Amino acid sequence: MRNKQWLKYDIDGCIEEYSSFEEYEEFNHVNIEEFEQLQEYGFISEITCGTYNGATNTFVPWAINLDNLIDTILQDIRDCDYYEVLNDYTDEQTPLGYILAYVEMYNVFTIGNKVFVDLD
Repeated sequence: MRNKQWLKYDIDGCIEEYSSFEEYEEFNHVNIEEFEQLQEYGFISEITCGTYNGATNTFVPWAINLDNLIDTILQDIRDCDYYEVLNDYTDEQTPLGYILAYVEMYNVFTIGNKVFVDLD
């Protein structure tokens, strides 16, 4: 069993970060229309976590840092009940082990302060 810091290091190495959509487009050769179509068809999902204020109808995304990304991915694993699928891909049946299997299976990336997962 690997220690927590090594798992976090491996998770961090699997997440791609882009400062803007233009940077994402440059490296992935996908324009905004194609990106939106991939989202519409369910190949790319936005999994950004944050705080919603119902009184003002505003959403404030969490800051992009490793701990928040780990929490965001864990929330997606729970929401979509990926545990059974991920059990086949990890010997580490801990939250960090599941997250590492998830980021190794799927392309998790950030654009600005939004978090996405490419399920294709």
